[in-house]
Amino acid sequence: MHLFHVLTTTALVGVVAASKGVTVTSDPTVINGTCQAIAAAVSSASSMNYNGTVYDNDIEHWATSSTQQAMCAFEPGTIEDVGIALKIIAQNRCPFAVKGGGHATNPGFSSTIGVQIAMYRFSEITYDSNTQTVTVGAGLLWDDVYAALEPYGMNVVGGRISGIGVAGLTLGGGYSWLTNQYGLTIDTVKAYGLVLPNGTFVNVTETTNPDLFFALKNASTRSFVDLIQASSSGGTSDVRGVFDTVSVTGYPIEFLQAIVNESSYWGQALEPSSNVLISYDVEPFLPTLFSHNTTPSAYPGSRKTGVFPLNIYFAWSDESTDELMQNATRTTAATLSKKAIELGQNIQDAPLYNNYAIFDTPLTSIYGDNVHTLEQIRKKVDPDHVMGLAGGFKF
Repeated sequence: MHLFHVLTTTALVGVVAASKGVTVTSDPTVINGTCQAIAAAVSSASSMNYNGTVYDNDIEHWATSSTQQAMCAFEPGTIEDVGIALKIIAQNRCPFAVKGGGHATNPGFSSTIGVQIAMYRFSEITYDSNTQTVTVGAGLLWDDVYAALEPYGMNVVGGRISGIGVAGLTLGGGYSWLTNQYGLTIDTVKAYGLVLPNGTFVNVTETTNPDLFFALKNASTRSFVDLIQASSSGGTSDVRGVFDTVSVTGYPIEFLQAIVNESSYWGQALEPSSNVLISYDVEPFLPTLFSHNTTPSAYPGSRKTGVFPLNIYFAWSDESTDELMQNATRTTAATLSKKAIELGQNIQDAPLYNNYAIFDTPLTSIYGDNVHTLEQIRKKVDPDHVMGLAGGFKF
């Protein structure tokens, strides 16, 4: 199987989330009016749904705790319609969210009570053998991409389990089965097709817009498709859940034993609280994993030392225990971080993985010294705080 590590994604919405303190309407009449205005203004290539099977699919998330009942679900079919919708949303200061694969565990990061934008209709997969690039739509899962490329004997640096969306993994950084050889997913991106908060479309590359490009860059004998499908994200779907994380420089025996101890403790402690799964995913990589980039990126905050994410995932069924479970993941993450430091690991300033970080993680813990640069880019690209109407980490 030949490998190429160049990826182009299209029709991603927004850039970096806006700052805190943004005025967002909660008036149902205004939100409903926004839905109706979008429906009236866009082309027939798009659809607006208020209920039914399509609506349910558009708002659904892998973790039920990340699903919200949106006023409407909008499926744009063209780049122009994405821009039209964003302009109307901005004018009405209406809450909205953008969903790719729906694998976010942080509540409100890709869900909303306002306008849910579901990118499913952006499903293009175009392989160019001359340039060794593939253009990939923002509504796809990595499963789709792998399956489309397999007949060519080609591959990309994408998700490691089934059901992961192209857009979210890429914008978050992206750890792959191929990261040791080729780096993070963002290290392989050559261009982004981006709808800006003002509704205009731009093609973002290192040459055309280096600031935005920086901000957006957040072998087996088996079939790669089989490998990914064997690692399914659906085993604990349709339950409530939360991620948290610790970045480490290694997994010595003493640290692995500490993980086992934490797993045993929390499995018993949370049993009366509707827990379904207590999971600690050990993810070792080569220490050179951050050395494959050819252009600067917002994530990780520092590439001086290779660090490996430990994914902490707690799942449960009862909504009344949400806060308890979230606090438990924070506590166990702090315990394991302290243990790693006691074992001599210099991880006090190690960047945490965006896609695993719990919703109240400080920005500096992810982006380090890049936070100031990202704040300046946000002010330039989104002066009206349109992206502040959506969820996510706030600059």
